[in-house]
Amino acid sequence: MSSEISKKKELEEKLLRLQQEIAGLKDSLSLKKVRGDGAAAGENRGRLELVLDGGDLGSWDWDIPSDMNRINERWAEMLGYRLEEIEPRYEGWEKLIHPDDLTRVRETLAAHLEGRTAFYEVEHRLRHKSGDWVWVLTKGKVTARDASGHPLRMAGTHLDITERIRAEEALRKNVREFEGLMKYMANAFVVWETVFGEDGRLKDIVFNYFNDAYSRVSGLKLDDVRGRGVREIWPETEESWYEVYGEVALTGVPKTFEMYHKPTRGLYACNAYRPWDSKDRICVVFEDITQRREAEGALQKTNELLKAIIEAAPVAIIGLDLDGIVRMVWNPAAEKMLGWTAQEAMGKFLPTVPTDKREEFQKYREWMRKGLTMKGVEVRRQRRDGVLVDYSIYASPLHDSSGKIVGNIAVMVDITEHKRAEAALRTSEERFKRLVQNSSDVIAILDEKGTVTSVSGPSKAIVGYEPEELVGTHAFDHIHPGDRESTLKTFTEGVAQAGSTHRWEYRFRHRDGSWVVMEAVGTNLLKDPVVKGIVLNIREITERKDAEEERNKLQEQLQQAMKMEAVGRLAGGVAHDFNNLLTVIHGYVELARMKLTPPDPLLKAIDGIHRAAESAAALTNQLLAFSRRQIIEPKVLNLNDLIEGLAKMLTRLIGEDIELKIVLAGVLGSVRVDPGQFEQVLVNLAVNARDAMPNGGRLVIETADVELDEEYCSRHPQMQPGRYIQLAMSDTGHGMGEEVKRHLFEPFFTTKDKGQGTGLGLATTFGAVKQAGGAIEVYSEVDRGTTFKIYLPRVEEQAERLVKEAPDLELARGKETILLVEDDEGVRDVALNILEHLGYRVLTAANGGEAFLLVEKHAGPIALLMTDVVMPGINGRELAERLLRLKPDMKVLFTSGYTENVIVHHGVVDRNLNFIGKPYSMQALARKIRDVLDQANRGERRGDHNG
Repeated sequence: MSSEISKKKELEEKLLRLQQEIAGLKDSLSLKKVRGDGAAAGENRGRLELVLDGGDLGSWDWDIPSDMNRINERWAEMLGYRLEEIEPRYEGWEKLIHPDDLTRVRETLAAHLEGRTAFYEVEHRLRHKSGDWVWVLTKGKVTARDASGHPLRMAGTHLDITERIRAEEALRKNVREFEGLMKYMANAFVVWETVFGEDGRLKDIVFNYFNDAYSRVSGLKLDDVRGRGVREIWPETEESWYEVYGEVALTGVPKTFEMYHKPTRGLYACNAYRPWDSKDRICVVFEDITQRREAEGALQKTNELLKAIIEAAPVAIIGLDLDGIVRMVWNPAAEKMLGWTAQEAMGKFLPTVPTDKREEFQKYREWMRKGLTMKGVEVRRQRRDGVLVDYSIYASPLHDSSGKIVGNIAVMVDITEHKRAEAALRTSEERFKRLVQNSSDVIAILDEKGTVTSVSGPSKAIVGYEPEELVGTHAFDHIHPGDRESTLKTFTEGVAQAGSTHRWEYRFRHRDGSWVVMEAVGTNLLKDPVVKGIVLNIREITERKDAEEERNKLQEQLQQAMKMEAVGRLAGGVAHDFNNLLTVIHGYVELARMKLTPPDPLLKAIDGIHRAAESAAALTNQLLAFSRRQIIEPKVLNLNDLIEGLAKMLTRLIGEDIELKIVLAGVLGSVRVDPGQFEQVLVNLAVNARDAMPNGGRLVIETADVELDEEYCSRHPQMQPGRYIQLAMSDTGHGMGEEVKRHLFEPFFTTKDKGQGTGLGLATTFGAVKQAGGAIEVYSEVDRGTTFKIYLPRVEEQAERLVKEAPDLELARGKETILLVEDDEGVRDVALNILEHLGYRVLTAANGGEAFLLVEKHAGPIALLMTDVVMPGINGRELAERLLRLKPDMKVLFTSGYTENVIVHHGVVDRNLNFIGKPYSMQALARKIRDVLDQANRGERRGDHNG
């Protein structure tokens, strides 16, 4: 790290010297020029060139009015060019600047040219001839201005600072590595800046840095206290701390000491040292030893407790010296078990050793002298009544303060009953062993530390290890890191509760490196005299877990689909009623407006009603789009054409601070969609991206031909294998979490502030894509941006050319007879008024029965049947088919605010049918009726249902 710092300082000092020398030469040149001393000026100009070349500086001299820029050879060489290869104008120089630096360079240059800064100075990248980027420090100054202050000439230098930038990056990397090491350091570590008073004593220490361990010990956060002194944060800190730290800072001699800190109520072992040859900073490593000292204090109590335990122990505890003489201990249990009182046994050779066992006892004494232990050694000893009894001996050596062995402590356990049970136990164990060996589960036994002591069953088939390979290993060594903590917690709880049973699942590393899912049932039998361990019944459940996970995933998808379908049905039903109401409002508003002129004060109120009705109609249309019941007229088109046609509008929509990048596939297949509907999809996604980038960013729109295979679709159940056109829109915004993504396409769900959005934009997008037979997926992470990917089925038909229709300026009128069938009275009345206003003769009916009676009674021709689709009794399509048998020349126009599958399929109108959706305007209805009636003149029969 120090080498990078030195290199950076060396570069900066070199640059400063060169700039000072250049400035002097420039002043000299200017002076000579004023005096008219041409020879001297030329000499100085030559010196300037030598300085620039010697200083490895590129120079430039820009004549602003002519836009000619004179540069030296070094300037061109920095970028790998010959002098004549460099375009001498400003535009050519600007093309070499890195795109990410261009705005900053322009702003800095503009500020100087306008006289707002004394010098022009900026660091930026220039493109080398090889394509690499070279970091340069550009400095310059306007050397001449006209009488109005406009710049005429500007000169300056370029210095290649690529190595310096790399050194700075290396320095930052080293700093990050240092902070990473400190972050995970176990002990607390802090760096303080020292503040000395005039008397030479340490006045205060100021926080500069500390690691996470120090934060935990002190309760402080670095961002809160950096730059603040300890006297401010902990004014009650003892002066002894400042004395020690001041001595370390002044002398540079490290100190290791223990000291109590009143503010944190802790006792610490400290290692303080001065990191550099300066008294400005000190570093301290802390270890909290409060608990250790408390433990030492508790040791005395423990000794007392130990004595009480020995006295109360149910087993014989005896203390012997190296000669076998009873010393120190002969507890009450020994008196009861062996028959001698402590007074009788103390100071005598161990009375329990029979004469014929003295040689054996001598062997054990040699063990004790060597510091060996006895663990469960079975011996036969004699009680005071002469009866020989089997005991299990546990013995450990005793040491004096110097560590010398002076005797041993022995624990004697009567195992007579145990020995009797052993024979029966062996028979039982053999039976159990055979059962385990033929079990489909692995049965393992662990000790209280988790070490495997026994393994039985098909471990080779399940995890690839033979049972004997697992014995002696630690059970947690093979458990997946993600499951280790929870498994250890369950195991610890089980160890703490004798006889308890726990069940848990975890991933176990197979011998081949793969992971298998295991289910274990553990029972604490540590106190069982036979088992003495934690017994685990282990079963592999990998396939079951995979099946459960897949089932849960499908269940979640089903529930989401059912929820979206239910909301869609509700939205469609609401839209139907609203469209009828809006048709009435639209109609009467337009009729009223035609009867009012601008001076009339009612006209403003009528316009307000019309605008509200338009907004309600747009909202209703969004609900229909989400529920996939919006009536659309799809066309075969190329998405590239649609996107290019919207590019300018999208640019204005997202604003100047967001860069729009459009990457279209060179050759793209066709799709069948409603153009207007998918223009709205693009707008909705663009608005959503804009709102996610309040501080600017980048929006990328891409298209591509893709083919989805079985493997991909198995992971994305909403997709079917086949060829698709992919439309992707990616932003660099704030992204979203999993909870937001789960509700993203639900209507009225929004993360915006109240009043900032309806929550229907993405719901509309979802419905439009589904109605087109496609699918939409979202990829997003918090602070990592969002990408929406839309997949639309590719069709093989040739794409149509998109042409915008011009609006009609005049209402289309007529005199024909129209049969109007509408079950909603309000809609029927307003439609009647509109049709009569347009000049038509109108027959009205509320249902199919009334319509039949009117047709039978009406002697003259009926040019057009205008019927609602969804009506009680007979629906609109059935009515049209029956009436056409009576009036074969009659045209048919269907109307509805909501679609069942009567005249449409998934919202797509049959090409052989004429349709107008509710709510409709007077102009749209007039145009549609004339279009249908005039088909006869063009030889068309779109209302004919028979062909």
